[in-house]
Amino acid sequence: MHTVKRGLKPDSLNINSTKWTNELLQQVPLYNKFSDIPSKYVNKYKQADVKDTLKEMYKGLCCYCESPIGIQTYEQIEHLRPKSIFHDKCFQLENLHLSCEVCNISYKKDKWDNVNTILDPTKDNIGKYLKIDLDTGEILPINNNPRAITTINHVGLNREDLLKRRRNILVILKKSLIMYNKSNQVEEFKTNLVLLSKEMGYKLLFDTFIGIL
Repeated sequence: MHTVKRGLKPDSLNINSTKWTNELLQQVPLYNKFSDIPSKYVNKYKQADVKDTLKEMYKGLCCYCESPIGIQTYEQIEHLRPKSIFHDKCFQLENLHLSCEVCNISYKKDKWDNVNTILDPTKDNIGKYLKIDLDTGEILPINNNPRAITTINHVGLNREDLLKRRRNILVILKKSLIMYNKSNQVEEFKTNLVLLSKEMGYKLLFDTFIGIL
């Protein structure tokens, strides 16, 4: 997970978000569960320009686990504050993020902690909350920060498949570093890592590794 700059509000939300919100809020009291509300009132945020804005913001990476989207997992428009709880934020750009389906559907779902809220990549300095162990591949909370712990737990940042992926990358990086050290080309290695991270994702891992060189 890493900090990103929020993109400009897409036209579809500029023009329609207030109307869509009012229509949705009128439906909420008519149903026992939010999930029973017809999708035509809920899913209007799934516009092409919204997806394009989020893809550009996150450079095609999941806002949580930083895995590349579109190769092994589908993209999701994620509501950081769950729309089932915060109905009025369903169509607000500041609540929309790009996520992989595993983080969004399998882990975060409708989880929400009002006291120790999940980190927001567009508002929080993630580097002050999360770090990575370059031996184990684990994402760890800095100073046991409770919001960091919420984030790690809610989206499964240390689920086994992610740990395995990060460990494999670290093994390759460490072996490569030995080779570059022998040839006195560490600066070239740093440059290559910056380029590689754009293709592979896992920016927190790469940035941390580059930082120790």
